[in-house]
Amino acid sequence: MCQGNGAAPAGWLTLSSVLVMVYKSLGFGAKMESLITRAMLDIMGVLYVGDTDLFILNDFASSELNVHEESQSALTAWGMLLISTNGALKPEKYFYYMVDDKWDNEGF
Repeated sequence: MCQGNGAAPAGWLTLSSVLVMVYKSLGFGAKMESLITRAMLDIMGVLYVGDTDLFILNDFASSELNVHEESQSALTAWGMLLISTNGALKPEKYFYYMVDDKWDNEGF
């Protein structure tokens, strides 16, 4: 569906919902606890029209290489899902940030 088409938002919602379910069924995504409500969150990332942020969480024992490999696997899976819907990745928009938080006993 083209930009400006009145049915495009509903079409994107339907298509992206299926993509997210398949992506998560492949074992990708992140499970985390909300710091405010303590509710468990099972999410894959954030999607906004043509932009997607994929969330990758590893345990504390994982090496940077393992995180990189899992990130590449997640990106490859997401890209293949997009290709299956006649979509495509835009390589210049794909990059990642590695964050390694260290918490003290106070939680800061």
